[in-house]
Amino acid sequence: MVTVLLGIVVLVGIGIVSSSTTASLVATIVAAVVPLLVWLAQVLRSTPAAPRTDDRQLAAARKALAGHVGKQWEQEAKRRSLVADPPLRVRWATDSRRVTDRLGADSTGIVGKLRRALNRLRMPAILTRDEYADYLARMFLATGDREHQPRAVVAGVPGCGKSTYALLLTLGLLGRERDGGPVPVLLSLASWDPGRESAREWITRRITETYPLLGDAAEFGSGAARALVDGGHVLPVLDGLDEVPAPLRAAAIRRLNADFPTGALVVTCRFAEYNELVAEDPPLADAAVLSPLAVDPHDAVAWLAAHCDSAGDLARWEPVFAALRAGAGTPVGSALSSPLLLTLAGAVYAGPDSRPGGLTDPARYPTAEDVRLELLDEYVPVVYHAADDAGDEEGDDRPARIAWDPGRAERWLGFIADQMRGFDKVELLWWRLHRAVPARAFGVAAGVLAAGCYGLSRGLPQGLTKGFAIGIAVCVLLGLLRGRRGLPVSWVSALVTTAVSVALIGWPMVGARAAGLDAVEMALGVGLCLVRPARLAGSTGAAAAYGLLVGALDGAACGIYAAVTGPDEFASTALGIWLAVTLGVTMAGVSARLLIDHPDPAAPARTELRLGRRRTWPVPQMASALAVGVLVGCAGGLVGGLKQGDLGYGLAFGATFGLAAGIPVGLVGGFLRWFNEPVKTIPTASPLSTLRSDRLSALVHLLAIGAVCALGIGVLGRALFAVTGAAAALPPLGPVTGLRFGLCIGGVFAACLTSWPAFVTAHVTLAVTGKIPWRLMSFLQDAYDLNVLRREGAAYQFRHSDIRDRLADRYRTGARRRGSRVTRVRQAATARTSRC
Repeated sequence: MVTVLLGIVVLVGIGIVSSSTTASLVATIVAAVVPLLVWLAQVLRSTPAAPRTDDRQLAAARKALAGHVGKQWEQEAKRRSLVADPPLRVRWATDSRRVTDRLGADSTGIVGKLRRALNRLRMPAILTRDEYADYLARMFLATGDREHQPRAVVAGVPGCGKSTYALLLTLGLLGRERDGGPVPVLLSLASWDPGRESAREWITRRITETYPLLGDAAEFGSGAARALVDGGHVLPVLDGLDEVPAPLRAAAIRRLNADFPTGALVVTCRFAEYNELVAEDPPLADAAVLSPLAVDPHDAVAWLAAHCDSAGDLARWEPVFAALRAGAGTPVGSALSSPLLLTLAGAVYAGPDSRPGGLTDPARYPTAEDVRLELLDEYVPVVYHAADDAGDEEGDDRPARIAWDPGRAERWLGFIADQMRGFDKVELLWWRLHRAVPARAFGVAAGVLAAGCYGLSRGLPQGLTKGFAIGIAVCVLLGLLRGRRGLPVSWVSALVTTAVSVALIGWPMVGARAAGLDAVEMALGVGLCLVRPARLAGSTGAAAAYGLLVGALDGAACGIYAAVTGPDEFASTALGIWLAVTLGVTMAGVSARLLIDHPDPAAPARTELRLGRRRTWPVPQMASALAVGVLVGCAGGLVGGLKQGDLGYGLAFGATFGLAAGIPVGLVGGFLRWFNEPVKTIPTASPLSTLRSDRLSALVHLLAIGAVCALGIGVLGRALFAVTGAAAALPPLGPVTGLRFGLCIGGVFAACLTSWPAFVTAHVTLAVTGKIPWRLMSFLQDAYDLNVLRREGAAYQFRHSDIRDRLADRYRTGARRRGSRVTRVRQAATARTSRC
């Protein structure tokens, strides 16, 4: 398809522009070389994989995974105050209606066995975190026997502590695990699409992303994560089946039953969602259902009293203690039977000036729902005010914490929560921030980018100007749009912004009329490509067809403009622009397909600038990069020769410049892509570590390719031109020309291979409008430190979906807190200070 289309373009163009007898030769060269390079790159990219993991490497991988899982969740337990504080006692029961008996017909036996096990596992009156984690582990292991692996579904009401159970169970199982036993790995089900991935594929991918050290083929062999999962060395602890979109939950259970029919497994889910699911579809096979009960009033009083530091604190809480002892008949007693709301109450009313007794006022809080909304509304501003006060009291030895305004922090978190709920997502991933950018704003960003490419291309030789700039801008946009599939991009905004920006840049350099022609060419080329960007990046044939269409429309419009505004002929102008835009757009699609080959096209890159522990050479990566450099050079030379009517110039420039640019780009770009392979120095992924690594990768691609092109074209280019005898027909080429070209190509590599450029585009756009802070990552890390957010690998999540939903509701409605307790306390403190 590509061969035929490019051959037609070349033959028609040469037939009109020149009557040279070398037309068929040029068409044959281009039509054969371009697809050959594409095919060669694709073949070399699919080289055989390294040897698989052997038994010794598998044992080492299992040990390393267990160590890093334990370290990760120990740190998370400290963040959630599950280490220093005494744990909240939550009692458990079995739900016999939801138990599938392993024997098939009667569930009485397993239910009785579980109940007897729970009776034997009575919690002591006072216990530590480790003792409670061990209790949960023993309770789970009691669901298995000598013939069957333990399997359980933990189902409960919202806020009952299912996620805390999953975390503590993971630590408890790690504390009891023996050499050779499965390693518990806690994963959030929110990121799984069972319609696209099997359970094994998803678990393997998440383990690889969260624990990149397992990608060290020299240490653990190739495919260590998959070998651990397939070999039964991983015990999946899957949190949040209710966070999977409702239409996919039944498919998720079917996938789990198919991929893990007998292995040990834990799944958590809300009661209502699981009941609705099993009413029409089979439940998780051979799994007992464990249910956390409401917090006992005496346990709630004991937990709150344990957090009181003085008799005054106990006196403040006494009205609440009385309401709790009265049972669930009172609004506050009913609300605080939820572990989530109980812990929120402890945080909201932790200050010495707070008055938790106000929660017992029936006039202000007539129902448990009113108490719940009060706690959810006050939690975020209280923790930010408390952090500011604590920072003021600390000495100068501690690093200064950014004092975020609580009102603005609540608004920023509300926007984030609203976007997550709008996309039906529970995880906040920095590399998917561009999904929150409005279509119009992204179109404006595209126009600014196109104008920048136009400015860089002005110093390049004929054939690498407007068509080259369109191709570079479109290819960069295809890289920036990774992970934004299905979301609109305003091509009208891109067209208008490009036209205005290019006209303003070109007017001082080339005059008003030429700048207007350039603006029309650039605007139509970029704008039309954004009408269906997914189609352009769909396949090589589709890219060629799309390029022909965009080039024809752009050429016709520019030909009319040239004929109306000056002496230029319609045919020659239209044809030259048609050829330039067609090849530019086609090369953009081909280059994007060669570079964007990650299974998750929006995943961040991990760069490690070390040669140690690498046992393969980057031949496939260099082949793809070399193909991109040579394709761009040959296409530019061909267009330049045809537009000047000098085929000798086109052939000499295309071959020479293609090699001069393609060789350094291929070598450097290939090695940089090779450095993106995971290595052992990044043991566990985090949001900051993945951002820093991806940013490093983007900057190295941009600057290294720019520098090597400046050297390659300035030195290698002159030597090749001297050999071919084409130096006289070419403009002076030097390091500055090479640097301009290298920055353009480096931008393509950075946008297509890394996520940082898309993140920066989205970050700036949203920060300018005040929707997020300028120091976003510091803000998210601080919210994590304050226990507003939690973290799983490189993903942030809200501490609980109820907090997320309440923030989103308030952001959407623009609600303001009326009579906020924080405001009242601060006003009273100010009044006392003024009286003194």
